[in-house]
Amino acid sequence: MAAFARVLSGTVAEILATGGGPAPQCVPALGQWIDISNLSPQPAVGWSYDGTRFAAPAPDLSDAQATAMAAAQAHFDGLIAAGFTYQGKLYQIDSASQAKITAMGALAQSIIVETPGAPAWPAGFGWIAADNSLVPMTAPEMFAFAATVAGFVAAATLNLRTIKTAIAAAGSIADVEAIDVAAGYPVPSA
Repeated sequence: MAAFARVLSGTVAEILATGGGPAPQCVPALGQWIDISNLSPQPAVGWSYDGTRFAAPAPDLSDAQATAMAAAQAHFDGLIAAGFTYQGKLYQIDSASQAKITAMGALAQSIIVETPGAPAWPAGFGWIAADNSLVPMTAPEMFAFAATVAGFVAAATLNLRTIKTAIAAAGSIADVEAIDVAAGYPVPSA
């Protein structure tokens, strides 16, 4: 497979892959076609060409910020996906699990404060750990577990916001690269 780059004013304007054969014809005012079949890496639209070699465009601040934002979000997502260790047991704390933990924590609280009409705490209740074992919990224990998980998730979320704010406020690529997207997170255990 042959590949050609159309260069106009020193910049790759188009890439064309063909089944082989000579370079396509091009009106001089629309640039020239250059065979890039054997180049690695392959140039892309927007790359520069100085008559002898192709060069990728230098990343700009917005590219660096977008890359750092994605890395920060990926770190946070990985932290949540890894779970939370509570009293020696690992628990899932993904979004669906958080909703269930919060709901049972609220039920536990209503029982603890003896809210009129609150149901009784389920006999034999336990929370399922990441290893699929059932960990028995009373209403006060469930409330403490839910509050601890909520505190961790809130602190991690606020830390992510702080990191993203710093990335958005960075004035240079060097400033962006100096931001540690994994710094400042609470320990995922209690």
